Amino acid sequence: MNARWKNPFFLFFLIFCAGFAVRLWYLLDFASLPLLEHVTGPDVSEYLAAARRVRAGEWLPPELQIHAPLYSWVLAFFLWICPQNLFPVRLLQSSLFLGLLLLPLFRILHRRYGGLSCAKRLIPYGACLLLALYPPLVIYQCDFYSENLMLVLLLWSLWCFTLHSKSASVWSGLFCGAALIAHPGCVFFVPAAALWWLLRDRSAWKKCILRTLVFLAGTAAMVFPVCAWNTHLASRLVFIQENGAFNYYLGNNPASTGTCYISPGARWEKEHAYAGYRAKKQGISTDRFFLGESFSYLTEQPLRFAAKLFKKGAMSLSAREFTTWSDATPLKLIFWHRHLYQGWFLPLLLFGGTALTIGLFRRRFRRSMSLELLLFASVFAGQVFFLTAGRYRLPLTVPLAVFAVYFFCAWREFIGSPRRTAYTLMAMIVLCSAALYPYAIAREPEEEYARSLLAGSFVRAGNPKAAIAVYADAPRSDAFPDRKAGILGRAFYDIGDRDRAEKYFLELIRNYPSQAEGYVDYASLLSDSNRFAEAEKYLNEARSRTARSELLADIEFNLGEIAQRTGKPGPALEHYRKAVSLLPAHRKALNNAGTLLIRGNRPAEALPFFERAVMLEPGNARLLVNLALAQALSGKKESALATLNRALAADPDCAPARQLLRMLSEEKR
Repeated sequence: MNARWKNPFFLFFLIFCAGFAVRLWYLLDFASLPLLEHVTGPDVSEYLAAARRVRAGEWLPPELQIHAPLYSWVLAFFLWICPQNLFPVRLLQSSLFLGLLLLPLFRILHRRYGGLSCAKRLIPYGACLLLALYPPLVIYQCDFYSENLMLVLLLWSLWCFTLHSKSASVWSGLFCGAALIAHPGCVFFVPAAALWWLLRDRSAWKKCILRTLVFLAGTAAMVFPVCAWNTHLASRLVFIQENGAFNYYLGNNPASTGTCYISPGARWEKEHAYAGYRAKKQGISTDRFFLGESFSYLTEQPLRFAAKLFKKGAMSLSAREFTTWSDATPLKLIFWHRHLYQGWFLPLLLFGGTALTIGLFRRRFRRSMSLELLLFASVFAGQVFFLTAGRYRLPLTVPLAVFAVYFFCAWREFIGSPRRTAYTLMAMIVLCSAALYPYAIAREPEEEYARSLLAGSFVRAGNPKAAIAVYADAPRSDAFPDRKAGILGRAFYDIGDRDRAEKYFLELIRNYPSQAEGYVDYASLLSDSNRFAEAEKYLNEARSRTARSELLADIEFNLGEIAQRTGKPGPALEHYRKAVSLLPAHRKALNNAGTLLIRGNRPAEALPFFERAVMLEPGNARLLVNLALAQALSGKKESALATLNRALAADPDCAPARQLLRMLSEEKR
């Protein structure tokens, strides 16, 4: 027993189990909200939609994406392993990312401190335990954020720095490149890491230069295919994702606040519409326009620009977790969001930041903590030059956790004499002041936006009355009237109150004519009232107001339903096919297209549509019955029987499955 407790990897396993337990606790708490299964909000819903497209077979996006692609592919893998619902997907992701984050960090620190007999030998265990239990990291790792994957890959890149092999630099570069195509916010890690490789051994310059070039080649090998594909799609040079220039502009313009001050919605679209108009007038791309605006701000107001850089650096050390409009935490509806989210960065900064501040003046600390300093400096630079938020600064928590544990394990280095104690107290006072500074960023818009996420998820979950209650029980706010009108319109539509639904849809169209969603929603209401000509008019109007493939796919699907209901199966099928081409994961279009093909006595053509639909929703008994019918009519009766058994396993009371199974069994006899 004593030998087991002395085994470092047994202790590491216990730390991982503790981290797994708190993540399971959080997800059980989060499961009380519909947001766990019915994801809404920017970024998270977009990553999930992209992952489902990959899951449906669209490995390469047919149009430019506003997010880096790697995380969507990884999330698609999680969806393949756990296809039934999102609870196991979230648990799998958080557990896997936890293990893959702690393992390289533990190996780095254990190689450095494991052989010591002093208290510093506990640093690997303390740092890993602190990160495993750190509440904001628990919350973020359970949600669909690419920063989670980026952080894991950065740690593996750092671990490769410690390897004494010829391939260490190329592996480090490959992991670094993978981190970039997971989230380009780590772009400053590339020059910092290249400089580390270059200065690693000044007595062997040729070897260092070669290792640096190999590192950069490994990074380029991962990034180049993504850049090449994006450039091919856009017919102009595009780095890793579209909209990168706007993200930079968000943090570097006269109106910027240091964090995400513009939410997706009316104001977001207004900014892009204005930029598109000006860019077209100047004959340049929208990205180039946003970069030009930021550069003008730098050249025309350099002092104000420099002050804002300083502000963003200070804000990245704030104890407050700034949101990015996709967080439900401001509502504080569950225990974790109320008590285990805000304020935890303060002790991490107080002790870790103090060790960092004082350690920078000590050569031994700089040498022993060179990798952690590299990670901290590169991520901090990203916060300064772009913008900050809770999940954007997530990689800062790793080096700060190491520094904090170092502070306690080597406390005599900080409070061993009056002089050292004075320096330590001064550093703590400065850091505490930076962390607790009350930035004038209103919480009400964050709460209102989070409320819209909750209400929207209730609508998706088929509980429109709860969505209405979210707004009825909330304090009156007009921060996001477009979102409120759209959500309430859909909620009243779902409960059958078409008069109030029509009122909200028309209000949305009248006040926000550039938003295509209002036209689509109102067209659905008109279609259900058999006013098909009017519905088509509004759908065509919506088509002219959006370039988003997801919304265009919904428009084609609705046009297909109208054609199908008016006795035009041919045009209906074409609309469904177009919807699937725009969005391969459009489950309803897949099912309707397959149904029309079966009715047209073309079951073999229907098979791939139903197969893809079942791939997206493997637990949907109705879809399984449709697939079984197509298989049976195509002469694949054994496959049809197996599919029907799957349908009955998913829903033992599914009458169509039992009826078709009985018919096939009788034919077999």
